[in-house]
Amino acid sequence: MIRVFRLGCILLIIITFGCNDSDHPGYSKLRGSIHYKLVAIGDDGLKVEDGQYTSVEIKVRVDSMLSAHKSYSRLRLDSKPFPSYLLNLLAEATVGDSMLILGSADELELNQMLGKELFKTDTLVRLEVMVTEVFTDSLLRHTLAKERMIKDFELKEKSNLRKVLDSLDITTEHLVDGVYLKALNSPSDKPVSKGDFVSTNYILSLANGREVANTYISEPFEYQTGKPDQVITGFGVGLYNMNYGGEYLLVIPSNLGFGAKGSSSGIIPPYSVLIYEVKLLDQST
Repeated sequence: MIRVFRLGCILLIIITFGCNDSDHPGYSKLRGSIHYKLVAIGDDGLKVEDGQYTSVEIKVRVDSMLSAHKSYSRLRLDSKPFPSYLLNLLAEATVGDSMLILGSADELELNQMLGKELFKTDTLVRLEVMVTEVFTDSLLRHTLAKERMIKDFELKEKSNLRKVLDSLDITTEHLVDGVYLKALNSPSDKPVSKGDFVSTNYILSLANGREVANTYISEPFEYQTGKPDQVITGFGVGLYNMNYGGEYLLVIPSNLGFGAKGSSSGIIPPYSVLIYEVKLLDQST
């Protein structure tokens, strides 16, 4: 119901500021050469007119070719030279709303909006406009604080990864598909293949040296390669690059491990670098 109501409000704006005698199928005429079409409705969140800060992405196409692309990040709409026709359309928009606008560069005030003299006045263009963010003042402060915290975590992880690699004498030569894999012995010449049933022993530690798992004191870990949701992505990548009978050091950055949330058990903190000492047991017959 909310989306239907919002769509009605947008149509009312179009009727108020324009008419519907568009010669472009599916579009409504606003004025002169300017025609408008709503192509996607967002998440019914905060409306642009109810927030203080908005992010808008605009792509400009000429004859279907992308000719310009500009993002306006977290700005007050009254602080930028958005033309009145666009301000009227944005007023009722929420996050995720997308619209198409056709017209001449002159009537769209395109060069003024982009801040560059890129288009001749009579050039016919299509604007693809999307509202990507809407914030109140308090919500923006909260978001910025969260982003700073995430940045701190990412920088700490990068530092931890560098220290781990240096301490284990691992270099970029050991980097394979996003993980670091270093052989500690001379394994067989038989690689792991998709669909294999593999058996491994491993010790898992964090960058601070804390051991969090050890299959040697329980039983080997077994699973079928290629089967989804059995292991973290980085462990699977590492195994696919191992040979049976091999012993390896496997270092996994958090984006291929437990990510920004850590493990559901809480044992692995967010943004953790993982160090596996892995022994891939000979394939059973």
